[in-house]
Amino acid sequence: MTVAMVEKPNNLGLPHFKSTVDNSLTWRLWHGINYMIGGITFVLGSIVYHPAINAKVNGDVLGGWLFTVGSAAFLLADLTEWNHFKMGCVTSTDHEGEISNTFYAKFRRVEFGLNFFGSTIGSLLYLLGSIFFIPATNMLELGETLFIWGSLIIFFSQAWKCYRASYTNELDDNDKSVRCSNINADFPGFMVDLWAGLGGGFYAYGTHVFSYIKTDWDLLLSVYLFIMGGTSFFLSGVFMQYRYFCKEYKRESFVLKETEVSTI
Repeated sequence: MTVAMVEKPNNLGLPHFKSTVDNSLTWRLWHGINYMIGGITFVLGSIVYHPAINAKVNGDVLGGWLFTVGSAAFLLADLTEWNHFKMGCVTSTDHEGEISNTFYAKFRRVEFGLNFFGSTIGSLLYLLGSIFFIPATNMLELGETLFIWGSLIIFFSQAWKCYRASYTNELDDNDKSVRCSNINADFPGFMVDLWAGLGGGFYAYGTHVFSYIKTDWDLLLSVYLFIMGGTSFFLSGVFMQYRYFCKEYKRESFVLKETEVSTI
């Protein structure tokens, strides 16, 4: 006899997602390694733009390629994560076939999918912008514009994730109060999103300064902002590795509110 626990969505039709922490080792390695490659290459790509290093390693070329490799890795990671949550874009029904069709209910049903899709679009713009950073393309201005928009999308997408984490109560879907206890339920996950959002913010401002360089100080300021952004992405990746491979979760404490038991 096999006992299967099937969790049903509530009256908003919200699907209940399995946490990425509970995914297979192969999935977590693929997602985590790609994300970490992105963080490391963004740090290195930012450093080589520093005037003292640029002159020695042809930083404009090397930086463009490092950002391109890192953006591609980020895009693979975000596509993998969006694929995990994409069912958030699909309407589901409860066991009585009755769901709310208010604007709020419809929005909640697509919220997860839209949020992670936003991160994917941000990484795609990063990739295109990074390619245009490579001097041979002779399209630096377009690359800067795409990089700024990608950074802003990532900033707001990650801010949205942090806000959701603050009001999501794993034990009660109807409780939307902002509480520290909600954040502490998955603190490493919150830090992944927080540092990624800060990285997007630093790169948005740094690229804006970079596109209007008039003095040596402007150049140094943009580079330091780049390095802060890359470091933020790297720290986000470190927290992801800790969440996937070091943190032990007591998932059994999360109560399934509506279940049915079937026997085979």
